[in-house]
Amino acid sequence: MDLRDGTVFAALIRSHYGEPPALKNFKNVVAANDTQMVVNARQVVAAIEEIGISTHVNPDDIIVPSGRELLLFCVQLYQSLPHYIPKATIEFPAVLGDLVTKNIELSNPSRSTISYWVKRVGSEDFSIETEEVRIEPGMTVAFPVRFQSRISTIVKGKVIFTNKKEGNVQAAAMVFELVSNVYERNSVEIMTKHTKLYKSQ
Repeated sequence: MDLRDGTVFAALIRSHYGEPPALKNFKNVVAANDTQMVVNARQVVAAIEEIGISTHVNPDDIIVPSGRELLLFCVQLYQSLPHYIPKATIEFPAVLGDLVTKNIELSNPSRSTISYWVKRVGSEDFSIETEEVRIEPGMTVAFPVRFQSRISTIVKGKVIFTNKKEGNVQAAAMVFELVSNVYERNSVEIMTKHTKLYKSQ
C-alpha cells in the first residue's frame, strides 16, 4: 500500500525536477480510495513521460504492483532523476526592455554523435531557437538562450536537454536553471519643467 497511492513517486519527481504540469492536480493522500489511486498513478506516469524519461511502467503496474516491476522502476528513477537537478544557474543581467542572449556550451567527448531534444519551461520571457541539437564527436556546440526583459521582478525558467535516442548512444539528461536580473530601468522620456519655488504675497 505504501507505493500504490503514488505519493512517494510524486514526491521524488517534485524534489528533483520541480512541478511538472502533469502533477498539478495530484492529490497527496496517504490512504486513497481505488478511484483516486488510479488517477494518481496516471498522473505519475504522465509526469515521468513529460519530463523525458522513457519507462516500461504503466498505471496498472503501480495500482496492482509486481515486486519485480516496481523494483526496476525505482532503480530507473534512482539513476535518472538526479540528472534533472540543474547543473548550473545562468543569470541574465539586463536593463529593462533589453534582449539578452546567453550561450550554453555543450561538449561531446565521445566517439559517437549525440542528439538532444530541448525543452524550455517556466517564464515565457526566456526563449530558445530550436527544440533539438546535434553534437558531433569531439565537438562543442553553443546553444543560445534569449531573455526579453519585460518586468523588473525576478523570473525563472529551465532549459532541459533529453536524449534523442539515435542509434545506441544513451546520453544523460541535462538541466540548466535560468534567472533574470534586471538591474536598471531606462527612462522612456526626460521632461524638464521650470517654475517658481514659491509665490510671493
